[in-house]
Amino acid sequence: MNRQQGIQWLYGELPTLLSEGVLSAETATRLQQYYGTVQGRSRRALVLLVCSIFGAILIGLGVILLFAHNWQELSRPVRTVLAFLPLLAGQFLTGWAMQYRAASAAWREGAAMFLCLAIGASIALVGQTYHFSSTMTNFLLVWIVLGLPLVYLVPASFPAALAWIGLTFWVGYAQKQWGQGALFWPLAAVPVPYLWLALRHNPYGQRSVLLSWVLSLCLSIAIGLRLAHHLPGLWIVVYTGLFAVFYLLDAYVCDPVPAFWQRPWHTVGVMGLAGLAIFLTYDTPWGRIGWHYDLTGWQDLAWAAVQDYGLAIGLLALTLGLLVPLSRRQQTGRALFGVAPCVAALAYVAVASGASADVAMVVFNVYVLLLGIGTTYSGIRHGRLGTMNGGLLLVSALIVARFLDVELSFTVRGIVFVGLGAAFLGTNLAMKRRGIVS
Repeated sequence: MNRQQGIQWLYGELPTLLSEGVLSAETATRLQQYYGTVQGRSRRALVLLVCSIFGAILIGLGVILLFAHNWQELSRPVRTVLAFLPLLAGQFLTGWAMQYRAASAAWREGAAMFLCLAIGASIALVGQTYHFSSTMTNFLLVWIVLGLPLVYLVPASFPAALAWIGLTFWVGYAQKQWGQGALFWPLAAVPVPYLWLALRHNPYGQRSVLLSWVLSLCLSIAIGLRLAHHLPGLWIVVYTGLFAVFYLLDAYVCDPVPAFWQRPWHTVGVMGLAGLAIFLTYDTPWGRIGWHYDLTGWQDLAWAAVQDYGLAIGLLALTLGLLVPLSRRQQTGRALFGVAPCVAALAYVAVASGASADVAMVVFNVYVLLLGIGTTYSGIRHGRLGTMNGGLLLVSALIVARFLDVELSFTVRGIVFVGLGAAFLGTNLAMKRRGIVS
């Protein structure tokens, strides 16, 4: 429960406390004066916001389809005028919303969404009318650049979300066409201050949660597309660093809350690190790693490869910068996840220098085992059932993975699986008997 939710709960309890004589009227008034008013959104406001977004999308798509149906029968001047009509309508609607409905998030978001779609439609229609030679890469880039100012001019969240989604598609096309997509970083950074302000205002609000989910998922995809793959295996260091940064950032932004969907950075970071760590216990990702495979010498390093090195080193440095303060607070559970990129970097350097892939596999098997045990212990110690089950699940996944690697009878495997299931049920039952159900 965050601060806003706690205040709302307290205000809901005040009438009962007054009627039962637990609090005096003067004390209740002083509590309300101290905490102030609570800014909360009703379900009606949420439904209105969602309906306005879908309405804008459907109207925009409908206008495009109507134009497309009769497009070939129209003259070029008429096509030009019609191409700009959606853009003019979107600008008028956005201006009206800002002037008369500035306090309504539904109007702002709906108008901004319609204008974003209108920008793309107008660019496509004008290009088709005058037969401009262009590529999907250029089209997406122009669309994104023209739509980004709406994030701050309106202001609205959906232009930021659309920009990050569009940039994810764009970087894939750019890497294929140009061999690099360096513009991804400055363009993706433009809406970040808007997200930061939203997180500071309310990290669990609809705006913060939506943008955090979009950005974390888009970064997870875009960085893989962005890598030059000049040095095999460097993605191991990059992705462990990325997921560790996501996980550690959550400690500075959010308080522990029960709903996983309210903590996108934590959820993506934990699931990414756990899944990647299990995958790194196999020999597949450790094959053909090192500079002696793709490079004949340091002089062959291309600019794209230098950027990959910079990304890997930067994520490692950022992880350590976030990890040190948490270690001082004695947050062992977070520290175990946070050291994942350091373990990956050491294993990567060892294999790249000529060590056997078995070394890296053993290192990660031990690391996953310690991570599972540490997470389970942390959940039991702090009374968090979900954390404890996550640790048990990680240990179970490691055992199952190793059992599938070796030749054992079905009887032995069945006994082990029954034992794991009994451990799950027994531990959960013991925790619930202690009154721990969170």
